[in-house]
Amino acid sequence: MRTPMRTPMRTPMRTPMRTISRLLLAGSILLTGCAHAALQYGRDGLAPVDRVLRANLAAGQYGSAYETSLGTEVRTRDRLLRALSVGTLGFYANRTDSSVWALDRAWSLTEDRWTKRVSAAAASVVVNDYVLPYTPGRTERLFIPYYGALSWLARGDGDDAAVEARRLVQALGIAGDGGDDAADGNVRGVLHYVAGAVFEATGNRDAADVAYRNAQRLVQVAVARDTTVADSLLGDVVVVVERGFVGHPVPRDETVWVSRGEAGVLRAHDGDNSDRTARGIGMREGTRGLAPGYARGLGMEVGLSLNWAEFRDGRDPVRSFALVTPEASQEVAGGGNVTQAVRADFQRGQPARFARALLRAATRATLHKAAGDQLAKVGTDGRDPDGDARRGHNGRGGTADRVDLTPARTTTSDATGGDATDDKMRTAGAVGRALLGLSMFALAAASDVYDVPDLRSWNLLPHDVRVVRLRLPAGVQDVHAVIDGQSVIIGRADVRRGQVRVLTYRAFSNVSQ
Repeated sequence: MRTPMRTPMRTPMRTPMRTISRLLLAGSILLTGCAHAALQYGRDGLAPVDRVLRANLAAGQYGSAYETSLGTEVRTRDRLLRALSVGTLGFYANRTDSSVWALDRAWSLTEDRWTKRVSAAAASVVVNDYVLPYTPGRTERLFIPYYGALSWLARGDGDDAAVEARRLVQALGIAGDGGDDAADGNVRGVLHYVAGAVFEATGNRDAADVAYRNAQRLVQVAVARDTTVADSLLGDVVVVVERGFVGHPVPRDETVWVSRGEAGVLRAHDGDNSDRTARGIGMREGTRGLAPGYARGLGMEVGLSLNWAEFRDGRDPVRSFALVTPEASQEVAGGGNVTQAVRADFQRGQPARFARALLRAATRATLHKAAGDQLAKVGTDGRDPDGDARRGHNGRGGTADRVDLTPARTTTSDATGGDATDDKMRTAGAVGRALLGLSMFALAAASDVYDVPDLRSWNLLPHDVRVVRLRLPAGVQDVHAVIDGQSVIIGRADVRRGQVRVLTYRAFSNVSQ
């Protein structure tokens, strides 16, 4: 009994097409979800909306910057980054109602993400780090309650300002568990002092004294006078001065050479083994600048193209900054370099960042090789050295002699039908392999496009923060400063006898420009 001719044709057609469909579906799901977020950053590490916000702030257009943070341009961003932008810009634009709400939302999201920050790590190895939710670094996290306390204080709500100051002190204690690192010790010292000033301004003198002692332990905060209570005719003004913009990540392209054995381990995605190999290569790459001949004799034969990030420092736009009082001019010195602390946080994550980029590069190399293999096999399916003889052909276009004991009509029909079936199967197999190879090439190309480094950061933070304490006569006082030789009124304070007022000033750019 003969097998129906359509039966052998069904399998070779269905399997490649099903594989191709699944491959393309998986690729589209992985790539399109983070495509827009991944491609919006430029070579300077900033998205177009970030450039607009920074330009508005530098021009003193705080209201425009705040409105931009609520516009459609930022709706595709991570919701935590949106909340941080609204909270920061609302503070500068005196929209403190929106600021305190956004910062409280940002704190809740941050706390939740710190407990879940490794859950999507596997997907980031396949696509890019944008599939991971943005999580502020240790230093960035401190500025959420910092701005929250200052915003509540600007609203005249002392109780909520004190709550945020306590939250800031708690976060500073957690950040200090990693050791009194010089990179962030100065920043933490300044923020302890700011918390102390908020406590003192809200009538929490005991908490203020503890915060001042912590500040003194970490950094010699520049103050004009001590923190004792002013007498009955004077009051204190603590001026918090922020300058410039913090540094941020920028993209970096690099080719890393590895051995064939290392490349095989990376392509296998064998869990801990692949990750351990990637981190070892990262350590080796870190020694390249110190020992240029480090790879000699190691047999580096495979080049992997990596897309990852490096850190670009911010800068202070001000050369000299002095507060002017009726008694004297007080230079704003010392303080905490926020960029340096954020850079230290970034560098701590570089080994894992490099490992993920290396594993993604190995995945792309695997896709390229598999696609080339599939295309190289197109047209060779079903062929073997004895195939022509078995089908009754002599290799010169003639017909070979054969013995067939079945009736002539049956033999002719079977031979013709079998040849036709084999031809159709080979054609289907060739088409399937070609489509599969092209699909793999397309996925590899898309992976190369979308494998961009994660450049998300809270880049509206200041480059550095400094504090100065002034003792002034009671009454409404304009606080003056001389910035790069120009006299500027930085704020007005209602100075009250024996009490503390807090003023903030941000120098986004050189006032002489």
